[in-house]
Amino acid sequence: MRAVYVCAAGVALFASFVRNAPCDPYALDWNRESWYFGTAAALYGTAWAGYQRKSSPNAADSDPPDRSDIPAFERKFAGNWDVHAQHQSDVLETIGLLAPLALLGAGEGRAGTVAAMYAETLLITSGGVTVSKYWVDRSRPYAYGDAAPPSARRSVDSTRSFFSGHTAHLAAAMSFSATVSADLYPGEAWPNWLWPIGASATLYEAHLRIKGGKHFPSDTLIGGLWGGWIGYTVPQRHRSARVAWWVEPALFGTWPGIGMKINL
Repeated sequence: MRAVYVCAAGVALFASFVRNAPCDPYALDWNRESWYFGTAAALYGTAWAGYQRKSSPNAADSDPPDRSDIPAFERKFAGNWDVHAQHQSDVLETIGLLAPLALLGAGEGRAGTVAAMYAETLLITSGGVTVSKYWVDRSRPYAYGDAAPPSARRSVDSTRSFFSGHTAHLAAAMSFSATVSADLYPGEAWPNWLWPIGASATLYEAHLRIKGGKHFPSDTLIGGLWGGWIGYTVPQRHRSARVAWWVEPALFGTWPGIGMKINL
């Protein structure tokens, strides 16, 4: 629990630094914003279709799933179950999600822009997580042992291991905070510390999710990469200055994907 208290103290310290920003590098374009919110809506629509067809493969069985389906390097994590670690991960995720709200006070007239960008970041991050959980059937580590309650091992949620939502959400919030702080306060030294702090918090969140039996390491790795990428890309695409290149979520027909654009 000590790491959770340290993170909370870091958030309070971060909030104390927020003051009137010397510049406003971001601009909203509602054509672009509608595209971002539309992407999030498409992700949730795809996820809903997956929710409709998914059922737990463990629901009718008293036996755990076959461990041979787990990659060899992750089999040692099968059967993990630690409620205390799960509760810690919930608290850490909540603290991380609240951290970017301190930026809403960064100068008059900027709260709406920052709030819109953060909403897009969270919606797209969560949408991608939800799609993967409802369309990919991967049993959680606790489903392979007998430490977790039978009701948990046989629930639909036991098949939603891929990929880690907690890790993705925390990575998105931390990446967003570091990116926006550096843009709002150019020349200041303290925003540079948000990157290692955010990375450390995300790594610890991944550790808690693995220890708690909720995810395998690869689940947390993909979650961290997805959230960190979205948390960085959304603010980057809102910069008023011309951006030379970017990679961002894209829709190909009705399927979500990844697009890249280069300004020449």
